[in-house]
Amino acid sequence: MFALLACILLALAWLLGPTLRWAYDIERAGRLMDVGLVWPTPHQADSLPQARDEQALNWALEYLDDAMLRRPEHAQSYRLAGQIYAARTDWERAEVMFGQAHARAPQNPLYAWEAGLIYDQMRRVIEQAPRASLMRSRATDTFLAPAGEHGANPVHPARPARAELCGRARSRRARMA
Repeated sequence: MFALLACILLALAWLLGPTLRWAYDIERAGRLMDVGLVWPTPHQADSLPQARDEQALNWALEYLDDAMLRRPEHAQSYRLAGQIYAARTDWERAEVMFGQAHARAPQNPLYAWEAGLIYDQMRRVIEQAPRASLMRSRATDTFLAPAGEHGANPVHPARPARAELCGRARSRRARMA
């Protein structure tokens, strides 16, 4: 009777262990995010957080990475990681995380809404980017080759030029003959 009860408890622990560890990781990440993030006041639907404590956010990301490994099909860990990346203004990673959350729970409109907020931020960054063409500005620049001795290798100054190497090989062959 005792052996049967022990087997049932072991099986239950084996089945619930990953879920309990996932819940612990999410809870710890949430507490660290409370320390590491600051939300604008008043908190509105289109508000995005700002980073306050980078170390707390780094630890939260570690817990969220562990949660993603334990339950990769669950969207909440991806959403929380997206909020951290948004607070850091890392819009590309935030978009990836919110996209992953939306892909795992397409019926939840919150994930699509938050991804839309990130797309809006990315659009603003693009609008504020310099308009000058990089190719046009580089086409007018003057590029100078490095000065060196005649026959020196301009790409690798420590290496002798090919003509110098060939001359050394010829003189070595002449000495050997």
